[in-house]
Amino acid sequence: MLHRVEQALDSLAAGEGKVARLLLADPERLLHEPIARVAERAGTSEPTVVRFCRSVGCDGFRQLKLELARSLERDARSLIHADIDGSEDAAGLIEKVTLRAIGELTTLREELEPAAFAEAADLLAGADAIEFWGMGVSGLVANDAQNRFFRLGLRCVAYSDAPTLRQTGAIRRSGDVIVAISHSGASQPVLAACDDARGRGAQIVAVTSPGTALADRADCLLGVRVDEDPGRYTPSSSRLAHLLVLDILQVQAAIRLGDAALENLRQTKEAIRQS
Repeated sequence: MLHRVEQALDSLAAGEGKVARLLLADPERLLHEPIARVAERAGTSEPTVVRFCRSVGCDGFRQLKLELARSLERDARSLIHADIDGSEDAAGLIEKVTLRAIGELTTLREELEPAAFAEAADLLAGADAIEFWGMGVSGLVANDAQNRFFRLGLRCVAYSDAPTLRQTGAIRRSGDVIVAISHSGASQPVLAACDDARGRGAQIVAVTSPGTALADRADCLLGVRVDEDPGRYTPSSSRLAHLLVLDILQVQAAIRLGDAALENLRQTKEAIRQS
């Protein structure tokens, strides 16, 4: 994004050029400012800021900030993670891996759609039964989600093997909600089971990358854009992102369920304390 703005600078109208120079001078600051503040600091108007966004290939100010966040995160990643080769001491690894996680989650925060979480929480709160599906690493995330959501008093299970997914998909019914988790959105066992479940009236909440085959099957999409780092020692970025998304959804569902969820959480904690 920064390179794109630099390349466009000479061709921009005067007001748009002011916004461009403001961005290039301190991209981190612009990333956290509302459009009105950016226009004020640039000495121009909000419509001019929007025109600048479109001139550099963005639909609007929100998309500009998303692409800028990705650009800054990638720049930071190249400094933080690309050189991990196994020779670092523990302190160096703590620094690099922690900063990597912070960068990923900061970028993710800018992209998550609040309305989608509210919709998903409503579906889960009203479900007859909830199933969390995932394969491989996503299966581990599904198991973690089941461990969190049942404490709200919701009827839920987690499945992570292909034969079970196909079987349970074939016997779903209206009133059931599936939370399908996949970074690639292309896991064939998950897709096939979703097709079966939807055909029988179940609803699908997808935790996946937008534009994937799984996203296309979703009644409610919790879109998660994450670029997996190809480095040899780096942890799975999508796992961390999906865990966070499901943590947010669990809190949203708890608020939606109200006092009943709070009482269930209290009782489960008391049961653990007494065990």
